[in-house]
Amino acid sequence: MSGIGVGGGLNNLGNTCFFNATIQSLLYTPPLAAILDRKDHSQRCRLKQSHQWCAFCEMEIILSGTRQNKRFSPSGMINHLKSIFKKVEINLLSLSWVDKKILTNFYVTL
Repeated sequence: MSGIGVGGGLNNLGNTCFFNATIQSLLYTPPLAAILDRKDHSQRCRLKQSHQWCAFCEMEIILSGTRQNKRFSPSGMINHLKSIFKKVEINLLSLSWVDKKILTNFYVTL
C-alpha cells in the first residue's frame, strides 16, 4: 500500500465539504483502501445482488473514481445519507445507556 497516491478528490455537491473530507480520509486509510481495491465485497454483496444500494459497494466506486486522477462526484453516497443515518439511529436506540456512554466517550476523545 505504500504506493498509494492522492486521488482526484470529490466534487462539493452543496455543503458536502466536511462529508467529502471524512470519506476521503477513510478511503485513503491503507487497510480500508486495500480491502476496497480488491472489490471482494461488491462481487458477493447480497444487497447489490438484490438491486439495493450498499454503502460499502459505494465506497468501492468512489475510491475507484478518485483513482482516475479527476474529480469524482460522491452523489451515490450523498443521495443515501438519510438511509445511512436511519440505520445508525436505529442501532443507537438499541444500545444500553452504558454502551451509549462508552460510544460518546470514544468520539469525544478522537
